[in-house]
Amino acid sequence: MFLQQLINGLTLGSVYALVGVGYSLVYGVLGLINFAHGSIYTWGAFFAFTLLAYTGTPFPLAFLLAMGATALVGAIVERMAYYPLRKSPLMSQIVAVLGISIIMDNLAMLIWGSEAQAFPSVMGSQVWTFAGVRISLLQFLIMGAGIVLMVALYFLVYQTKVGAAMRATSLDADAASLMGINVERLRLMTFTLSAALAAAAGTLIGAYYRTVIFNMGYGVVIKAFVVAILGGMGNVVGAMLGGLLMGLIECFGAAYIASGYKDAFVYIVLFLVLLLRPNGLLGTYEKEKV
Repeated sequence: MFLQQLINGLTLGSVYALVGVGYSLVYGVLGLINFAHGSIYTWGAFFAFTLLAYTGTPFPLAFLLAMGATALVGAIVERMAYYPLRKSPLMSQIVAVLGISIIMDNLAMLIWGSEAQAFPSVMGSQVWTFAGVRISLLQFLIMGAGIVLMVALYFLVYQTKVGAAMRATSLDADAASLMGINVERLRLMTFTLSAALAAAAGTLIGAYYRTVIFNMGYGVVIKAFVVAILGGMGNVVGAMLGGLLMGLIECFGAAYIASGYKDAFVYIVLFLVLLLRPNGLLGTYEKEKV
């Protein structure tokens, strides 16, 4: 029972980590709480669904194409909705983000319908059993894809000049601009990367639960927010760990206490983290001069 829930938790946590990392990236670089992240996640899932269901595209290719198409959508959203408001008051930006989320969800409903759609099977029903623990090929795929994407992102953020520019912009955008960093282009790239990660998560969760619906991002954006807080807002590694922790909490809580309260367990842990360590698991306190 324990090992089975561990596998289930890591599978689900891999998806939450991808969503949370993208959310945390946008906050770290743009300073924006992106409540439209769930809608972008939904569009990524539907792009993959369309390719698989209507064109017969192989899943690996559909996965990459969905990430690319959603990255383009993310770039359009950033340029048309967020960029013009970059110097507006925070409340105006939050209202704009919520408006974009509603527009995207309604467009998804108009294009793909209001009913849930059956996501095509991508890996069959092959399952292995080891010491009473059942592991499916799809679970291996989800965990493997999550690990590969998170390692690639970690390398980008902490081992490349682009990543150094991201971290510099996150600390002080004005100083980064003075040092020759094209902050606006970097923000666009960050938002685009965040959208691609959301698409990857949406595609994987659609394949896992075998269904997609136009409002599937509603709950996910709240969980992404929780993941980012758990790990420390703007901290990429923290978001990865926060996502895995959330998946484990949900699965163990549902298995050992009550499945109907699995979401409540996550928020209880969030409350305790905020109470004992308000800056998150890997967040740090920062002193600012006013």
